Amino acid sequence: MPSDLETLNFYDTEAETYATWSKPAKPNKYLEALIKQLPSNGHVLDLGCGAGWASKAFQDAGFEVTAWDASAGLVAQVKRLHGINAVCSSFQDLDENAKFNGIWASYCLQHAAREHMPDILVRISKALKPNGILYIGVQRGPQTLRDVLGRLYCHYQPDEMRGLLTTAGMVDININLGSGKNYDGTPTDNLDLTCRKPG
Repeated sequence: MPSDLETLNFYDTEAETYATWSKPAKPNKYLEALIKQLPSNGHVLDLGCGAGWASKAFQDAGFEVTAWDASAGLVAQVKRLHGINAVCSSFQDLDENAKFNGIWASYCLQHAAREHMPDILVRISKALKPNGILYIGVQRGPQTLRDVLGRLYCHYQPDEMRGLLTTAGMVDININLGSGKNYDGTPTDNLDLTCRKPG
């Protein structure tokens, strides 16, 4: 189950410019909420970490952080910008058992092929400690497409994500609807989801 090569090529090529664009202009309310729910000195996985702005925020909040991205270009930016050594690997290579108190997967899993999502969510669930918290951001909709930059996008509807997370063993699933803007300037409909692994 390899990562999508065309998507990876975009992020490798545009890594430095994307790093500047992707850093939020204001604090992220979902990240701040996750920080409040996690035990002090806990271990957080920033899955699909991009250029690492969230990894740095978790680190600054006192957590142990594992940053993880399949793009070698972005992994290099995490080191350059934040001094954090990120893991360069795909979602499907995640194979940890009850290691993390929290997992942050912000608008990255939508780049995985739709047929791979059930397996990825099972891997995420397995990697969480009991009562571990998961945040996922994905774009909302029924479609699978490539944007004008060649990136693969698999959009999801709320009920679809709820079903996938339930099947993966997650509970207390909360879904918020929102909107945003892509790197190419197009508007997005978003899903921000939080859930918990049972204790």
